[in-house]
Amino acid sequence: MVASSALTVPYERLKPEHSFLQSIQDQAHYEKVAAQLSQLLKQPFLSSPLWNTGSVSSWASGDLVSVNGSPDEWPEVATPCTMSDTELVCSVLAAIRHALARGNLYMQAEMWDQSTRLVFVTRVASRKKITAPFRFVQVSPHDFRRFLNNWFTFLGELELPPGIIAENPKVLPPGR
Repeated sequence: MVASSALTVPYERLKPEHSFLQSIQDQAHYEKVAAQLSQLLKQPFLSSPLWNTGSVSSWASGDLVSVNGSPDEWPEVATPCTMSDTELVCSVLAAIRHALARGNLYMQAEMWDQSTRLVFVTRVASRKKITAPFRFVQVSPHDFRRFLNNWFTFLGELELPPGIIAENPKVLPPGR
């Protein structure tokens, strides 16, 4: 629940390109902040401030030929390719944001029903072409929590007026 609002609201209100007019024009009100987000979105995800740990860790992504059956039956998810070091922040954030907004989040569990992987699925469409019917981003719950805390840190360092976001952006306690 935290991820849904924490990613969607700032991302949607500040992202640089909109195909429709929004009632709240934060890009215009906070031009410097929108430019900082725009700069972040153009960086490779794995070396960006949102992940920059020196390793890919559990991050994986790819295209899905079909979403028939359960996620456990999708071959691309069963044997995922590790995330490319050229994949951009905008691609990862958009996939996670769209999956959260549409309820396309799946948890995979192994022994004792403990979640081992989060799988975010989104339909792939761009103004230019459709690259594949669906795309996924996969990550462990621990690494997703680390990513969210890095996102909160990024938001906390933006030059916003006082009171827009909390003073201490690290709100997620460490997991197991």
